[in-house]
Amino acid sequence: MDFNQNTALAEREREQGERALKSEFYNTYFLRVDKNLSIDQIQNNYTDGIINGNILEFKLNITNLNSTLFQVIKYLSRLRIKGIPVPKNIFLISLMENKAFSRVSHFDEIILKKCSVSRA
Repeated sequence: MDFNQNTALAEREREQGERALKSEFYNTYFLRVDKNLSIDQIQNNYTDGIINGNILEFKLNITNLNSTLFQVIKYLSRLRIKGIPVPKNIFLISLMENKAFSRVSHFDEIILKKCSVSRA
C-alpha cells in the first residue's frame, strides 16, 4: 500500500470510530433529554447536531479549542445565510477524553449585526 492509500484507510477508520462514538453519545445522553429524539432530527444542516438551541461539534480529541470553535463558527455562518436561526450555545465534545466544552455565545448577535450593517 502506498502513502495515499494508507492515509485514506486511516481517515476512514478515524471517521468510523468518530461515528460510532457519536452514536454512543447520542444513545446515552439524548435519550435522557427526549426519548422521541432521533439522530436524524439532531444532525442536520451538515452539523454534528443541533438540539434545543445548542450546536454540537464532536471530535475524537480536541487538541485546539480555537480551531474547533472556528469550524463551528463557519457552520453558524452557513445557517445564518440560509435564514436558519443561529443556536445560542456551542458545545465542543472531545469523545476520547469524555469532555465537553461549553461556549455560551453571542454569535447570533454578532452575526446578525455583521449581516445587517448598512452598506450605504
